[in-house]
Amino acid sequence: MNSQPLTDREVLASKLKLLLDLEEQRSGGALLFPRIEKAMAERGVRLTRVRWYRLRTGSPDNKWDPHLLESLADFFGVPARYLLEREAQLPPDLQAKVELLVAMRAAEVQGVAARIVGEVSPEALTELARLLDKHRRPGT
Repeated sequence: MNSQPLTDREVLASKLKLLLDLEEQRSGGALLFPRIEKAMAERGVRLTRVRWYRLRTGSPDNKWDPHLLESLADFFGVPARYLLEREAQLPPDLQAKVELLVAMRAAEVQGVAARIVGEVSPEALTELARLLDKHRRPGT
């Protein structure tokens, strides 16, 4: 396991992943690059597949572009500071949606596990959720 603190770009990548997950849950389908590319073009920002990949993966090759991050924040409906500032958190309404998404995924995992190996204890599910959360959240 990597004990190094996350870089700013890795934190940004985690935030983008979370926003993608939220959008996919809301829309019921995958949010594909052409839609994001078009939305950025409408905001006067050129976004290439390579640049998008570098943003999503936290690549050190990614050039920090505040205008792009502001445009992405606008597209996802979050305050720009959420993507521009490392410590910025989601607004409470979106944080509640994240918690619901996590709970839904935990229930899905529990259902799959129950079908595969039998009933999963609440303690085991809580521990699994804690471990998944530890590896998903920026800065941990």
